[in-house]
Amino acid sequence: MRRTGSSALLVATLSVLGGCAAFDSDRSPDIVYSADSARAVALQVPPDLTDISDAEQFVLPGGTPGPITRNTLLPDVSGVRFERGQDRAWLAFDVAPEALWPELLSFVSARGYAIDRTSPVAGTLATRWQAVEDAQDGVLGALIGGPRDPRSRIAFRLERDGAAGARLFARRQIAAGRAVDAGTVGAWPATSADPEATDTLLAELLVHLGLERQQGEGVLDADAAADVLDDAVVRTSAAGNQLVVHRGYLSAFEALEAALTDSGRPVRTRDDSVGRIAFTDGGPEAAGAPSLVLTVEPVNVAAVRVGVVDTDGRRLDATRERAVLEALAERLLEAAGRRSV
Repeated sequence: MRRTGSSALLVATLSVLGGCAAFDSDRSPDIVYSADSARAVALQVPPDLTDISDAEQFVLPGGTPGPITRNTLLPDVSGVRFERGQDRAWLAFDVAPEALWPELLSFVSARGYAIDRTSPVAGTLATRWQAVEDAQDGVLGALIGGPRDPRSRIAFRLERDGAAGARLFARRQIAAGRAVDAGTVGAWPATSADPEATDTLLAELLVHLGLERQQGEGVLDADAAADVLDDAVVRTSAAGNQLVVHRGYLSAFEALEAALTDSGRPVRTRDDSVGRIAFTDGGPEAAGAPSLVLTVEPVNVAAVRVGVVDTDGRRLDATRERAVLEALAERLLEAAGRRSV
């Protein structure tokens, strides 16, 4: 019995060591990506994720030239570079500031920011002040030195870099309401109140510039460009209108449920196991308001496709169908805070 037990232990130990050795093979991601990038091979996809197409996979930042998609990380835009020094980042351009000013105004408009003031001569632009909902305020804020009635805005500054270059900086400003009302807040702060957020904003501007260029060259149309930035997009095809939400299934399901309620369409029943949300269209005060059903279907691990039908599963009139889905898309974008400062 002792000899048999020892043999079993030896076999188990060799099996474990053999399994560990498998992780040190030539196909190991650690070797593929760090030792010899030329030998890179596609990673194995788990069986339950094999419905994800190649187009849905992430690509490396600044990868091979081609249309910018939602899965392109920090696209390579000629003549523009994302640079960082110490605790700040900026965009460096190979063109003069005068050529970039219209592009900056286009980006601010596309993001939905309300502009407070601009100074093209100084190269500065600032959005309107907004209340900061998540800031420490009141008694606790006063004790730790935080401003009462905190407000925030985004400021941009373009400056010349050499004879034919430019640099673009962004800052988030936070100030007390009394200082804002008194007009004593400077147009350009020494540092950003949220460096990571403003760095992200610059990265989004880089994507915007790439999309604008590809649209101008006819590589992308407006709908394809919107797919890159928007978290919720309504699309029309031969199959009808559908809402694409770029979130995981459960997160999208919960967000849709909240969007229905926020848009005055009370939820009657929900079942995330089959992807159905029944709701009343028109609000509880509307006499005889009909019941409709949202169908939620996963496209991949980070996106779902949403449709709307009546309680018998029949499609709605195309105009009404699109109106319902567009209202939900707008609520989803607002809830995501995509246009907040």
